[in-house]
Amino acid sequence: MSSGSESKRGQVEDFLRDNGYRNAPITCWFGDFVYIVPYQRSLITGDVDAQARLEDLHVQGAIEGLESHAASARAMFGTDIPHIWMVHGTPLAARTIGRIIEAYKQRGVQFVSLEKAMQHPVNFSMPPVQDSFSNHLQRYAMAAGIAKPDLSEELFGEILFKCPVNGMDTLQYYDEKVLKPIADRVGSPYLWDWS
Repeated sequence: MSSGSESKRGQVEDFLRDNGYRNAPITCWFGDFVYIVPYQRSLITGDVDAQARLEDLHVQGAIEGLESHAASARAMFGTDIPHIWMVHGTPLAARTIGRIIEAYKQRGVQFVSLEKAMQHPVNFSMPPVQDSFSNHLQRYAMAAGIAKPDLSEELFGEILFKCPVNGMDTLQYYDEKVLKPIADRVGSPYLWDWS
């Protein structure tokens, strides 16, 4: 919805509105999709050390994601904003969500409803479309010419290759088992580039 062109985004927004929906833009995430396959590998192999390490990395990633997104928002808008946070409903998230919420509370996070967050101008205005897969706040950052908040390469690398299993390469698995089948189902060409 946020790549390609302003016209495409407008068409999607119009469709949502015409069907009684409103886009709730994500302004904070931590790339938690990248943990799904490595954690599944750790469950398949029964590697409890890898499971524990991935759980710790999941919490660490959530904290780093919050801190980097909050810092970017403060740099751009001069204040804290009500973030709309995204985490996928995975077995790993089920194991770590309590720790993540507690860590956020310890850092002074105040939780508000989606309805309240959507009242803030950052969450209902639209930053320019970008070709990269980016959340709402990251698109604001790119438009402002500042580095977009993202998962650290070191953390990303450790997660990707944790608990290897033959035939279950993380990115290949996403390509072959998740993303290409979705594109095929909706009749769209698969044009994803991991670089």
